Amino acid sequence: MADGKCAWDGCPNPRHTEMPICFVHAYQVHRQIDDLLTDEVSEPERTHVVYYLAISPTTVKIGTTGDIKGRMRGLRTDLQYVLAVEPGDYTVEHQRHKEFSQDRIGRREDFRVSPELEHHIKQLQASDYSTEFLAAQM
Repeated sequence: MADGKCAWDGCPNPRHTEMPICFVHAYQVHRQIDDLLTDEVSEPERTHVVYYLAISPTTVKIGTTGDIKGRMRGLRTDLQYVLAVEPGDYTVEHQRHKEFSQDRIGRREDFRVSPELEHHIKQLQASDYSTEFLAAQM
């Protein structure tokens, strides 16, 4: 590199500033690195879950989200009040709303904590999925 030429094999261009390669090759390297980083930082696949959020000691909200932390912020509550989660999207959420429809409060996603709903939540809490998912979010 004493001659100030690009270190790229066969390139006659002068080196770019303090770099061992010319501007053209530096730009090519930059684009390749940028492409690699862009691929790795692409939109992560969201894990959709049905969550059971304690609204009060006798009320639970059953909802679904692909971004549990963002959803809790949107509801102005904290992740610590999520009692359990299970894998699923709107289909599973809708099934749970039907399953516990007798406990529904009004037309919202709020449900009275019946013995059946409490049993379901306890089963989810005992599962590795719910425990591990919530622990990873903290």
